Amino acid sequence: MKLTLYMMTVVLLLLLVLAGYIFYNEQALPGAYQRVLNEAGQIAQNEAGNVEYADKTLNDTTALGYFPVDNTGKQVEGLSDLVNTFMDNQIVKQSDHDVVSFYYKKTDRGNGYMSYDLYKDVYKYGFGNYKKDTSSLLATQYYYGGRNLTFEGLFESFSLEKDDILSALMSTINQVTNEKEKQLLQASLSVDTLKTLGYIYNPDGFSVLVKQEDGMLSPVALNIDALVPYFKEHLLLSDAHKSIYQSRIAEIKEKREKLIASRLDEIIATIRNNGATNKVALTFDDGPRADTTPRILDVLKQYDVKATFFILGQNIAGNENLLKREVQEGHELGNHTFTHRSLPTLTDDEVKEEIGKTQKMIEDITGVKPKSLRPPYGAYNQKVAELAKLPIALWNIDSEDWKSRNVNSIQHQVLDTTIGGSIILVHDIHEESAQSVESLILGLRERGFEFVTFSELYQDGQVLPNVVYFSHNDARKAD
Repeated sequence: MKLTLYMMTVVLLLLLVLAGYIFYNEQALPGAYQRVLNEAGQIAQNEAGNVEYADKTLNDTTALGYFPVDNTGKQVEGLSDLVNTFMDNQIVKQSDHDVVSFYYKKTDRGNGYMSYDLYKDVYKYGFGNYKKDTSSLLATQYYYGGRNLTFEGLFESFSLEKDDILSALMSTINQVTNEKEKQLLQASLSVDTLKTLGYIYNPDGFSVLVKQEDGMLSPVALNIDALVPYFKEHLLLSDAHKSIYQSRIAEIKEKREKLIASRLDEIIATIRNNGATNKVALTFDDGPRADTTPRILDVLKQYDVKATFFILGQNIAGNENLLKREVQEGHELGNHTFTHRSLPTLTDDEVKEEIGKTQKMIEDITGVKPKSLRPPYGAYNQKVAELAKLPIALWNIDSEDWKSRNVNSIQHQVLDTTIGGSIILVHDIHEESAQSVESLILGLRERGFEFVTFSELYQDGQVLPNVVYFSHNDARKAD
């Protein structure tokens, strides 16, 4: 009898403790939630800078999503969709009162490239507080010039080499040992789906995100050694991949040059058949200059406009930080020779020196190889094109700032004549040009135009040597 009474007392005490614990946990939950919300938000800000926040709740589980915003307060393009997808997919897998935080870690990869790594932190609730239980990397998004780099965008010349790249990709998929994962990959990958394919890429490996039978996205690891030689060199993260790239790049480049030569007429015909677009490329020549270029960059940053700067080599000394800033803020750099001489009048060696000296200086300072050449005065011939081995970027809209030196004239010249697909010529060395940039941006946007860099006017940002580009749908052989 005494034993039974003792046992009942112990059970009653345990029930009272349990009830007290449950009551305490319920009472402490709002405060604990606010603390974990503050902690998760602080982590997101520390990793990506300014962020916006959203939450979703299902069966007492809360998912927190943090979306990076740019300097104008807009969400960084292409990041929110992936967060929302994972919030919907992952929230159903958690226990009651779990808090799941999705946030990006922003990393400067150099040479104008940024990466946003999407992480998931799971917080478990107990004893009146939340404690981080797990943290995992879900996906990687690359950016160049502030714009999202799709899976296709990882490659140097996807549109040109897509057959070889797809062949290498399918060979890579065939190496996957899990038969179920292999079938899912084979069924989901095609030329059309590569634009939206999610991926994780870090020094430890490469995975693609595949939708499973239950609708959930999950990573499937791939050995991408066969794909590496086609990558943009600056995006290679592991020493092993860099070594593979260096061992095969000469062979790939030789094949690429032959492919370009054999398809040049076809490529130019495709460009000339480009349909209507609202995109325009704002380009600046002759800089950098210490008093005008920074003010132009300030305006471009204020309005989140990416432009192209054609650099004059003799103006670089003393202005190295301006070149670095142009790259860091997502602008494209081009070569405008060293001393601004008319290239067709020079000897072969002089042409090579004018272009090569500037090319080397820009790459040594910024790590970026200029993508194109704008010959001074727009003067070129076949010899110049062959020696340059760069696309030639001309224009179809001349602000004539060099002639008028008048703000109103510059505005009218550009705003009255610009059409979709235009390449607009301005100079970042004139005071009046610097004063005009804001009104040009506002006026062109009011007319419905969207700003891109020179190379972004063309498919996959692909511009080719021995081709002269005047606008979105005007390209010609350099002969």
